[in-house]
Amino acid sequence: MVHGIIGQHNGCIDVTSKVGQGTTFKMYLPAVDRAPVPIHTEVKMPEYATGGTETILLVEDDPDLRFLMSEVLKEYGYIVVSACDGEEGLQKFEKQDSPISLVIADVVTPRMKGSELYNKIHQARPDTKFLFVSGYQANEISHNFVLDKGLNFLAKPFDLDELAIKVREVLQ
Repeated sequence: MVHGIIGQHNGCIDVTSKVGQGTTFKMYLPAVDRAPVPIHTEVKMPEYATGGTETILLVEDDPDLRFLMSEVLKEYGYIVVSACDGEEGLQKFEKQDSPISLVIADVVTPRMKGSELYNKIHQARPDTKFLFVSGYQANEISHNFVLDKGLNFLAKPFDLDELAIKVREVLQ
């Protein structure tokens, strides 16, 4: 995630490592010649997440994040089917008795990328909604077709309430 954030700001990371001495990470960001521009923000009322009863397929390779996302979505009333990668996600999608209303998929997972999973599921059920999540920087996601097709996207790290709000938004 650090690499993604630094890359989004046109910076770079230099790593040096010596056995027995340790590792040094140097992060470089571009300098700016102008004074900061004041940001005027409008005070917005906080959005509150509402739940649902739909079935969601959650495809996430990080087991801790997958567990956490699953538990939060279940607290909001959703039925959650979890998978650790795209291949397992596709198998569970095909075997699921009740219809899956939403697939939440990491853009990059082992054995099958999010774009492949999207294409295969949309061949079988074009009405299935997708929400992609990723910690990669925007230009890498674009290469993975998510932003190019205008699909729903949530950048990692995200607040769990933000996840619930986005899920409800996509489902509606």
